[in-house]
Amino acid sequence: MIIDFKCYNIPNGNKGERLEISFFILLSFCSILPVEPNLLKLVRRRIKRLKNYELVVIFDPSLEEEAVDKELSKITSLLEKEKCKVSDIDKWGVRKLAYSIKKQENGYYIIVYFNGESGVISELDRINKINEKILRHLVVKSDES
Repeated sequence: MIIDFKCYNIPNGNKGERLEISFFILLSFCSILPVEPNLLKLVRRRIKRLKNYELVVIFDPSLEEEAVDKELSKITSLLEKEKCKVSDIDKWGVRKLAYSIKKQENGYYIIVYFNGESGVISELDRINKINEKILRHLVVKSDES
């Protein structure tokens, strides 16, 4: 049973040379494939690093719908550039905040569901802190597969 098809760049033994290898990741036949053991370990480590995340972003409620979509596309393009897969986007719209943030009583809530490596979280956090149109953001590791 094939569950995924991936293409990996794996360093070869020679300096600076890389092999591009395509894998069919099989559910029950992975151990019987004629693959070099070190390569199989590398692929298993790569697969284990992909985790599900939820990104909650609260935008300034005074933004127009087009401006919110533009900011959201910046976030999703960053995720795609970092080889993350965006699975779903929930737009909750304008909601009342529990307490005021940056003198705002309301916020435009958006939840982005994605899976990827843990290294992307620090870059996502840095970019969202710089953006003045975002009141708050939070990335949480999701239990759902």
